[in-house]
Amino acid sequence: MREQGWKLGDQITLRDPDSDKIRLTLIPKLELRTLLNSRTLLFDRRMFDDAIKDAFGVDTTDRATLLAVKVDRPENMDQVTGEIDENFHNSEAEAETTPESDALASVVTGIGYIKTIMYSLCIAVVLTMLLIAADSMAMMVRDRVTEVAVMRALGFGRVHVIALLLGEAGLIGLSGAIIGATAALWRFHHGISLGTLTGGIGYMAVAPDTAALAVIIALALSIVSATLPVARAANIPPAMAFKKIV
Repeated sequence: MREQGWKLGDQITLRDPDSDKIRLTLIPKLELRTLLNSRTLLFDRRMFDDAIKDAFGVDTTDRATLLAVKVDRPENMDQVTGEIDENFHNSEAEAETTPESDALASVVTGIGYIKTIMYSLCIAVVLTMLLIAADSMAMMVRDRVTEVAVMRALGFGRVHVIALLLGEAGLIGLSGAIIGATAALWRFHHGISLGTLTGGIGYMAVAPDTAALAVIIALALSIVSATLPVARAANIPPAMAFKKIV
C-alpha cells in the first residue's frame, strides 16, 4: 500500500500481467500489520470467479488449485503429507502435497542459485569497503602524524596512541554504519517483492538482527582497515614527525 500510494477505502484495480482481460476492482478495508501478511491482498473468491467467467467463459466456482494445510508439529509433516496424497489417489482430483519450504525452494532454484549470487555480492561489497576504508583510514592517520608526535613527546605511550586512533576509526565507521543500517531498516523492514521472478510469492526484507549484524561488520572493517596505518604512526619517532612541521 505504501509503494502504490493506496489508502484504506480507495478503489483500486488489479490486472493480470499476462492477460489484460482479467481485472478486479477492489476497495481495501483492512490492513494486516504482520510480516507474513504485509504483502498479501485478500478478497472475496466470487469476484475472481466472476472475472474468469467474464473473460474466458469458464466457470471456476468451487474449484481449487491450491489448498493450504497447517500441521500441528513439524514431525507430523511426512505423515500428513502421505495421508493427503493417499486419500486422493486415483480420484478425479488427485493431490500433490508439498511442504511450504520445498515449494519455496523450488521457486528460488528456478531463478538460479540466488543464495550463491547474494553471498558472492556480499563478499565483493565487503572487500571493496575494506579497500576504501583502508585508504580513508590511512589518510586520516597521516593527518594525525604531528598530533601523535606531540602526544608521544608529552609522555603518551604507543598503546595510548593506538587506542585513541583506533577509537576514532571505530567511531567513524560506527557512525556511518548506524546511518546506513537505519536507512535500510526503515526502507526494507516490510520487505520488497521479487515480482514475477518468484511467481509473486517471494520477497526480501531487512530484519533488525540483520541490521545489527551489518553495524558490527562495518565497525570491525573500520578497525581492521585502520590497524596497519595506526601501527605505523605509533612507531614514528617524535623527532621525525616534528621535522614535517618545520
